[in-house]
Amino acid sequence: MYLQLKRLDKKFGHLYAVHNFSIDIEEGELVALLGPSGCGKTTTLRMVGGFLKPDNGHIILEGDDITALPPEKRPTATVFQSYALFPHMTVLENVIYGLKFRKIPREKACTMGMEMLEKVGLPLSGSKTIGQLSGGEQQRVALARALVTRPKVLLLDEPLSNLDAKLRVRMRREICQIQSSLGITTLYVTHDQEEALALSHRIVVMEKGQIIQIGPPQDIYRRAENSFVADFIGRSNIITLKGGEKVAIHPEDLSFSYEKGILSGYISGRQFKGAITTYFVDVSGQTIEVDILSREDRQRSDGEKVEISFNKGSEMPLTRD
Repeated sequence: MYLQLKRLDKKFGHLYAVHNFSIDIEEGELVALLGPSGCGKTTTLRMVGGFLKPDNGHIILEGDDITALPPEKRPTATVFQSYALFPHMTVLENVIYGLKFRKIPREKACTMGMEMLEKVGLPLSGSKTIGQLSGGEQQRVALARALVTRPKVLLLDEPLSNLDAKLRVRMRREICQIQSSLGITTLYVTHDQEEALALSHRIVVMEKGQIIQIGPPQDIYRRAENSFVADFIGRSNIITLKGGEKVAIHPEDLSFSYEKGILSGYISGRQFKGAITTYFVDVSGQTIEVDILSREDRQRSDGEKVEISFNKGSEMPLTRD
């Protein structure tokens, strides 16, 4: 196995920030650490990068234990949320900054820097200042600076959080393309569910310092193991069926029926969201969300009684609630 995190623990005071965290990661894999604020995902990333020392556990890279190595001795590179670029340096000087500590001659370092700027789509920006760049361009410079050192593991800590919504979507595609073309093993921290689903080969869902579920994006979305994962990944209705079985079902997997449905309720509101319209239905005191294609919506009224049907096979039994 390429990268192994074995039973990592980290306490702050008497509380665990990360507890018993273990995962094996393949070479070239992009794994997203996903969870709410304070769940331990950034603490985990910082332990892998050497910025925090685990209280227990081991970090194994290509068979070597790197747990005790300081950040500058590790074959890892980190892109922080703030980018941490130097405003008094040119773009190229920022990119090659870390190479001087590796005793690489400046001429060779400049060549490496320009090659990396081309890979991230900024081939003509080497002489610009950081202040001349957009937010997305600054993000790519930070990525180039991390990648130019040719790390074995790339660590990304909420790298798109400072960008606007449309730019985040574009940068997701670019990060995917760069990561795939270089084949670099990547740990990606995010609290954005859509980002994790779009980018990663596997997702690690965390809560209170522990792993709740690991799997490919499709499995995490379609086969959540408990109500926390179902509720955190996208939007899910948690419904108790006759007989007591608890299931999660996404709003897009529900529809209104003209015949007797699985659930009956009354419209309590609706929100137009462009391609879809979300209806809120009161079912015995519980609010159920139903997504309808807006072009097919007949604009039901508040208080109207409706029958709700499930799309076949769409419900997810919650096995660990």
